[in-house]
Amino acid sequence: MTSSSPATGSAAVRPGLLLAVDQGTTNTKAALVDPTTGEIVTSSSRPLGISFPAPGAVEQDAEELWASTFAAVEGCFAALPETHCLGI
Repeated sequence: MTSSSPATGSAAVRPGLLLAVDQGTTNTKAALVDPTTGEIVTSSSRPLGISFPAPGAVEQDAEELWASTFAAVEGCFAALPETHCLGI
C-alpha cells in the first residue's frame, strides 16, 4: 500500500482520508472515509476461507487474514491513487 501527499491545486485530489478496516468471518472490507463528512469515498472487499477441521471447530488461516486485509486496502488505494491517508 502506498499513498502520496495530494498535489497542490489539483481538483482531482481529495484532502486526507481515513482508512477503515472491517475484519469479518467471511471477508475483509476496507474503506476510505472523508473525515469531515463521514462519506465512504471508496471501498474494497476480499473473501476469506473457513475450514472446519472437526465437528464444532472452525479455523481461519492467519496468513490469509493478513493477505486479504492487504488486498482490500490496496484495492482502495488503487481506486484513488493520489489519496493521502490521515490515519487508520
